[in-house]
Amino acid sequence: MCEELHVPLTDAARNDAYYAKRALYWSFNVVGKARAFRRLCRVFGVPTRGVRVLDVGFGAGAMLLQFGRGCQLTGLEFSSSAIQRLKWKARHRGMQPLDLRMWDARSLGFPFDDAAFDVVVMSHVLEHFPDDRALLVEARRVLAPGGILVLMVPTEDASWRDNSSHLRVYSAPSIRRLVQAEGFTILGMQADHSVDNLFHLISTARWLNRIPTVRSRLLGALSLTCSLVPAVERVGIFGPPRNLGLVALPRVTNTDGSGLGTPSAVST
Repeated sequence: MCEELHVPLTDAARNDAYYAKRALYWSFNVVGKARAFRRLCRVFGVPTRGVRVLDVGFGAGAMLLQFGRGCQLTGLEFSSSAIQRLKWKARHRGMQPLDLRMWDARSLGFPFDDAAFDVVVMSHVLEHFPDDRALLVEARRVLAPGGILVLMVPTEDASWRDNSSHLRVYSAPSIRRLVQAEGFTILGMQADHSVDNLFHLISTARWLNRIPTVRSRLLGALSLTCSLVPAVERVGIFGPPRNLGLVALPRVTNTDGSGLGTPSAVST
């Protein structure tokens, strides 16, 4: 469900087909968003060792694979293909078994006890749900005191939504208001991935429909360039940033609902 899922959440067959393919644009999104996630964690001090992690809608698993030694890694997904693919990746990397579970996304609830995780990740998930607030409420519920929410959403304009299953468009002010309203204190935000404008242009250009080989080579060359020189992804000449990352802590409240401030983040 993450990394720009352009299919309905309730269509299991199409979800499985989506995660089984290896298109260049899809691969670029996975790898590019993983790089953005690493930058976000590094800049805002998100621990990546010795923590309990939940990734909601983990998709290709790129975010879960960023966590290192001593971590308990758990993921929720709607696609059985995505689950099998990530299990294969983890096994071939010599990682300990991951706790990957099929999830009825329509339920919105997470099948875990309160305060079960130190880090909750939601990458390009919120925009697919009619009730994005309900997901944030659940994220806060399952976070332990001092836990950290790592959130990434796309920042699109109206023209990008024609072939998208995204239910809304976020901006930096709107996602900030949403997260704060659901009981989180924001540590910081980071916008990047401007190069996605160019990838989107190449992928959707109608004149390239007649010469798919040229499109494939252009996407491949651009993807390789970004891999070799990651700074290219953030060059402003390509247009506005298309990925917005946010790190937040749940606010502590009294039983009467009054705020007690924000606890310190989990340390390793």
